[in-house]
Amino acid sequence: MGQDSTKPVSLLNPSPSPLFFLHLPKTLTMADQTPITFPATNFIANLEKNDTNDLFHPMINFLCRSPIHFAITSSPPMYRDLLTSFWEGAHLSSSGHIRSKVLKKRVSISAKTLNTILRLPQPETYTNPSHDDLREMLRTIGYAGDMAQLGDIKRAKMSPIWSFYFDIILRCLTGKIGGWDQIPLASLILGYRLIMGKTINIGAIIFEDLKSKLKVRKVLYPRFLTLILMDALRDNYPNQGEILVLTLISKGIFKNQVSRRKDTGADSLTPGMIALLATPPHSPPPQSSPPPPISSSLKEATKRKEPSSLQTQAPPPSKKLKKKKK
Repeated sequence: MGQDSTKPVSLLNPSPSPLFFLHLPKTLTMADQTPITFPATNFIANLEKNDTNDLFHPMINFLCRSPIHFAITSSPPMYRDLLTSFWEGAHLSSSGHIRSKVLKKRVSISAKTLNTILRLPQPETYTNPSHDDLREMLRTIGYAGDMAQLGDIKRAKMSPIWSFYFDIILRCLTGKIGGWDQIPLASLILGYRLIMGKTINIGAIIFEDLKSKLKVRKVLYPRFLTLILMDALRDNYPNQGEILVLTLISKGIFKNQVSRRKDTGADSLTPGMIALLATPPHSPPPQSSPPPPISSSLKEATKRKEPSSLQTQAPPPSKKLKKKKK
């Protein structure tokens, strides 16, 4: 049977001691000995403009002014042991929230939590787009492929600029692992919010995806979870431990987009882009208790090609230690 194209799309389913970190094993396991892993996901967007990516400058300006800018560019210091501890204890409560305990502190996550921490709009009312709405969006950006199955949309059938846009959505705003050419339905809806300038609850979409993956032995959304832990732990958030090196989208992505897709789609501005570029840069609503400042000390460590999984690095040696004489 064909899909009902008139109904809205629904995604809902009926400062501790440094020794604490140094002496923990690199991989913690449950009773079944299945290891917790950290796949490459929840990347940091590369929005640096230069002479080699001038084709993408309008899209970069658009993303920098958009409400997702903080969510796709934040780079907090991520500690393997804290994230593992959270993921080991994460469960769905009777109220529908995700809950866990880290360093004796209860942590609760909801769609509202994600919108607040990621500085996203907090819509009081919203309606997810219908299948027809999503197809209209694809036609607007000049999609050159078959739109019969909305779960099988390919970036290869898009122009370089729109392929880049959805690459940012897939890698930075979702918990997707690999398969970057195919755009899932939820990611189409995330893209629709900015392209068409409509009200969508971004935090709710991320939350539903996170809930569905709690039993997976892979820590997903590590950047977003770290920001939530920083807010929950405040002054107790550690500054030492085994750090996960953040994954920055390679600068070569711009060249790859152009070389692979020279004759697909259109690069004209959409209604959502025109409206957004005509307004001042997005400024999130003030928070009554803002999270601690995010360190930028890992900036150099992130400037590398994307790995098959998140890497780790040992904590720096104490400044009290004297160097041995040669």
